[in-house]
Amino acid sequence: MTMLKPSEAATQWLCPLARTFADKEALAVCRGDSCAVWRWEKITTAHPAWRDAVRAEAERIGDKVPYAKAAKIVADDLSRFGLTVERGFCGMGGEP
Repeated sequence: MTMLKPSEAATQWLCPLARTFADKEALAVCRGDSCAVWRWEKITTAHPAWRDAVRAEAERIGDKVPYAKAAKIVADDLSRFGLTVERGFCGMGGEP
């Protein structure tokens, strides 16, 4: 399942809800975060993006396993590492 920013989702065509429950002014594109079934991606410490960011930062600063210093740096500045919750997915497809 592809995670998208709401603006990226708007470029996706043929929403199944638009085809099924549409009124005469329906949009055939994804409505992103304004849709009732949109789900935000949860970025936890188990998320692959989190692990990648911590490993990269550990390498940059020379931190060793268990990467405590690197993990603190990443946790203190999530936006710098692209870990803010700004991506989501269509809930019609289930959990990613």
